[in-house]
Amino acid sequence: MTFILRFLQVLIAASSLNFFALAFSIADCTSSGTILCTKPCSDTFILCSGMRTGTEMNTAPGTVCDNGVLVWPNSCTIAASSSPTISSTTNLTSTSILPQTPIADTLPETKYFTMNITQKIINTDGVDKLMLVANNQLDYTIEVNKGDQVIVRVNNQLNVSTSIHWHGMYQVDTPWMDGAGMVTQCLIKSGGSMVYNFSTSDQVGTYWWHAHYASQYTDGLRGPFIVHDPQDPYTSQYDEEIIMTVTDFFHKNASTVLEEYLGRRCNCAVCTQIKLLTFLTTDRVRVINTSAQANFDISIDNHTLTMIEQDGIYTNPTVISSFKIATAQRYSFIVTANSTVGNFWIRAIMMDMYTPTGTEITNGLNFETLAIWRYQGAPEKLPTSVQEDDKPLDPYTLGELNGLTPSTLPNWDTYIYFQYLVGTANMITVQSDTTNFYANQYFMPMAVPDLETALQGSQLHESSNPFPLNNSWVLLQIRNWDNIEHLFHLHGHSFYVLQHGKLLHRRDRRGYGFSNTLLTYPRRDSVVVPMCTGGAGGGGEAGCTAGYVNILIHFNHPGVWLFHCHVEWHMATGLAMTFVNEEGMDKVRKTIPKDWFDTCQTM
Repeated sequence: MTFILRFLQVLIAASSLNFFALAFSIADCTSSGTILCTKPCSDTFILCSGMRTGTEMNTAPGTVCDNGVLVWPNSCTIAASSSPTISSTTNLTSTSILPQTPIADTLPETKYFTMNITQKIINTDGVDKLMLVANNQLDYTIEVNKGDQVIVRVNNQLNVSTSIHWHGMYQVDTPWMDGAGMVTQCLIKSGGSMVYNFSTSDQVGTYWWHAHYASQYTDGLRGPFIVHDPQDPYTSQYDEEIIMTVTDFFHKNASTVLEEYLGRRCNCAVCTQIKLLTFLTTDRVRVINTSAQANFDISIDNHTLTMIEQDGIYTNPTVISSFKIATAQRYSFIVTANSTVGNFWIRAIMMDMYTPTGTEITNGLNFETLAIWRYQGAPEKLPTSVQEDDKPLDPYTLGELNGLTPSTLPNWDTYIYFQYLVGTANMITVQSDTTNFYANQYFMPMAVPDLETALQGSQLHESSNPFPLNNSWVLLQIRNWDNIEHLFHLHGHSFYVLQHGKLLHRRDRRGYGFSNTLLTYPRRDSVVVPMCTGGAGGGGEAGCTAGYVNILIHFNHPGVWLFHCHVEWHMATGLAMTFVNEEGMDKVRKTIPKDWFDTCQTM
């Protein structure tokens, strides 16, 4: 059984912006149980848990909870079937509930979905905002199985163009389905439609879909994309699944925030929600950070977490007390309700990425987002639990299950040095034996998508920051001279994280390098680069010591693949480059639909 657990954490906004923080919802369907609810920041947002299958409840909008008895503010229908569907309006996320334990011999199928992209006024925290939604809701969730063919028809009913990126999917044999606007496809114009058709192939795990044009995903155009594994090695260790998204929430639209992102001010407040637990139930919690910028530190008081997945890759089971999750990253952990019956805080502590950059925070932004983890039989009161964070996750040592080891590490063909400057215009410098550019700003192509240019045998424009290569292993060192962490994401691939640290602290960390002490190397598609700190010239950016991370990428299928900072305001202002794998392009020329780029002519 799967249900949705959402944190919506308000972050940062431009000057003259007033807004609030946390809203979060749960929709949980079980075969028996009672309904609990709580009244958060506004009367239009409630929680229900333990709803009986086959129950239908409808009351007038605007009603609220009363002494723990549900008075439903919006319609909620639970279909009585073996795979019930939660159907809701504003705040309960709709999802199909797949079997807890997939059958081992499940055969791949073709799964069809339709996403109608519209606008909707949503109030998650006491403030109305016109948001972009799929099928009339936030966090529209797609769940499929390993090997399935996924066909999604996107109908754009907005008054602007859009595109949809399938974050973390490799798109082997279908590089035109990556979804990056004007990189691998034409934009889906207003009133137009596009059919995405791709295979999940051998991939499994936790992913997400989001708009990849004009910062639209920060206005709500995003949702979980889950690929279930019939041979999940951890299936026997948990009873049910929870999908939890953590995100920032802006009261101004993304284009306005982008224009003003150097002059930010924030008014914030928080409220709490509840999840009902059965004693000794064990959950797999899939956590997705869909933020424009925010990083969070996640923990559950008095409970240990066993990490089993990162970015769609099974990990060595690792027991921890908390973990940090940056924008675009995903984790799965297993947690068991084996503590004393009571109430416990679920904490999502937002990391302060704003004070170091001169952001003005007003009205006491509370960085600690809270929810309640409530056991059945516990009194309905706030927790008094205390966080004991004695074993935080080190993400740079969370190795892949049965993954690459120091003894099996392959030789790389190419070494790339990559660094960047952050400001109103973000610029990158790349040095290698074959391709070099200095302080270049990325610009999205305006007329011809980069993939079309590459398929025509032409060179990409220098504003795409192109790096051509043929199937090869690439060691990429990313150096961070900024005084905050940055998260970099690679389209169409995962990579191995070999080493991280501070430059020039030790001779063996000046350039090439990898740790030889790990059991296996971490593998993922989105990595945090440590911030620049200290140094002979003082703290911060003045003479600081750069942070770095070394990643090893196996480019083994053709296409045009973006590599960019996933802080949305940095991506939108040029912090990106494009890898062009030319080997195998002849096959792409033969298999790509002949009319794939035709709509670019009508834009």
